[in-house]
Amino acid sequence: MMMDIDVQAVLAIIAICVSIVAVAYSASVSKRIASSDHQAAEKVKADIAKLYASITSIAEKQSVQDVLSEGDDLYDIRWEQKVVSDFVNSESAIAYRAWIRDVGGQLNGEWRTFFSFHLRELSHGPLSRISSDRTDDALSLLASLRRRDIEDMVRYSSNLVETMSSDVAAHNVLIEARRAKRGQAKAAEERGALESLLLLRERGVTDPNVEMFIGALTEDAQLVRRALSEGADPSVRLSAVFKKYSDELGGLGG
Repeated sequence: MMMDIDVQAVLAIIAICVSIVAVAYSASVSKRIASSDHQAAEKVKADIAKLYASITSIAEKQSVQDVLSEGDDLYDIRWEQKVVSDFVNSESAIAYRAWIRDVGGQLNGEWRTFFSFHLRELSHGPLSRISSDRTDDALSLLASLRRRDIEDMVRYSSNLVETMSSDVAAHNVLIEARRAKRGQAKAAEERGALESLLLLRERGVTDPNVEMFIGALTEDAQLVRRALSEGADPSVRLSAVFKKYSDELGGLGG
C-alpha cells in the first residue's frame, strides 16, 4: 500500500510540474505573440501577401480583358487598388523602402521604380489605362523576394523610429529628384545673394550685417564672429539688408 501511495504522489508531482511548464510556455508564447515586434513582423508579411494577391488579380483581369474587350473596361479593380494604395501609405512601406535603400546594384533601381512608378500607376485609373508591363514587372519583383529579404523588412519594421531617422524618403526617385531641383535652386539663390553682398562691399558699404551674411554664405565662421562683435544683428533678414541698400545695388539682389 505504501508503494502505491508513493507512486501516486510521484505521478501527482510530475503532473503538477508538467502543468507548470505548460503554463509557463503558454505565457511565453502569448507574450511573444502580443509583443510589438511580433505584431510588426506579422503585419509586414500580411501586407506583402495582400499586395501580391491584389496585383495578381489585376494581372488576371487584364489578361481576360485583352482577349474579350476592345478597349472597354470589363472589370472594377477599385478593391485591388485600395489594397495597393493602403500598402503605399502603410508602416510596412517604410520598412520596404528601408530595405530597398540597402539593395545594391541594378535591383536597387528596379525596386525604386517599383515604388515610385509601378505602385502609383496600379493604384489609380481604370484597368484599360494600366500598363500590363507595369503589372508584370511588379509581380516579377515581388516573386523574387527571398525569406531573408522579408526578414530584413521585418527588422526595419520593428524599429520604425530608427528607420525613419535614416531618411528613407531620400531614396525615393521622385522625392530625390524634387530635393535635387530644390537644392539647385537654393544654391543659385545663394550665389546671387553672395554676388550682391560682395558688390556692396566693393562699393564701399561698411555694414556688419553685410559682412555677417557674407561670412554665413561662404561658411567663414571667423568673419561671422567679427561682424557680430562689430554690432551685426543676428535677427536681421537678408531681404531687409538688400532693401536698405537697394540704391547701391541698382535694383539687384532684392
